[in-house]
Amino acid sequence: MLCHICGEAGAHKCTRCQRYACSHHWYYSNAMQCIECHNSRDAHTLQNTPSQSSSTPVQTSFNKDTPAPPISEETRLTHNALLKVRQKLLDLSKRNRLLNFKETARCIRIIDELPNEVYKTLVHDKKNMALVPLREDDNNLLPTLSVPKSKVAVNNYELPDNYCNIADKHKDLCLQTPYTATPLERRSIKIHSYARSAINETGCNFLYLAIGFLEWYEDDESSISYRAPLILIPVQLERFKLDPKTHCYKFQLSYTEEDIETNLSLAEKLSRDFDLKLPELKDDVAPEEYFNEVAHLTGHYRRWRIVREMVIGMFSFAKILMYKDLDSDNWP
Repeated sequence: MLCHICGEAGAHKCTRCQRYACSHHWYYSNAMQCIECHNSRDAHTLQNTPSQSSSTPVQTSFNKDTPAPPISEETRLTHNALLKVRQKLLDLSKRNRLLNFKETARCIRIIDELPNEVYKTLVHDKKNMALVPLREDDNNLLPTLSVPKSKVAVNNYELPDNYCNIADKHKDLCLQTPYTATPLERRSIKIHSYARSAINETGCNFLYLAIGFLEWYEDDESSISYRAPLILIPVQLERFKLDPKTHCYKFQLSYTEEDIETNLSLAEKLSRDFDLKLPELKDDVAPEEYFNEVAHLTGHYRRWRIVREMVIGMFSFAKILMYKDLDSDNWP
């Protein structure tokens, strides 16, 4: 007869519960017990049935009501060790830029662009987009932007949301920045260098275009807000030509065609501390739709909001991806 658990031939029959089990599933936890009725072997008689011929195909049959065999001590220790390793990989502190983003010299702001159009051009059309400096005489790019002596536009980086009449400047292959030519070139060179070094040293690309941020608070009494990026597009930044007017090199952004990531650190933070499940970004969902999904999810937190900003920066997913891979629930 066949073992009712694994289908192996030559199973023993328990006279009490009338189940068949092979030698492997008869003895467990170093005790001679029936896996079904948990009585010892000496307590009742076993009936050993003849083995099927090796030429006879084994028909495996599983009973969904059959309890799973107990976890061995070795398996339990392995599981606990993996759990400790996973906890060390997970950084949910404010040091994590995926939870608490702050602008540095390794970032390039994008202004006056439509998220859906940028996403379509880079990801779907797979076209390169050039970073465009702010002209020193252009004080009317956005109503709340100005060009101070530092030559960097300030005060407001919120992206427009007018999709009724899309202007030509939002459908071209340019990404407007709030920096004049020289500061833009300096930042671009620095980011290009950091991104290239990261690839050479780790084999991983850490350069992403972040579209949209969730502004969140630890609790209702907290006066400190944090910003976490929502959509992260893996990109590369390359120098391509010298501008004869500004005497500065131009840089262009392109999509690397790697997986577009939702913020896994934010997903874990929301799940653990707020019992919220961050929606995954599907291929057919545009950024604006995703913003609406997240806004709906977090709507009962009155101060939380979607910040419509776009930033090129360095974000590390290496440890959080390892954390996800070590989850036994994701194993086959």
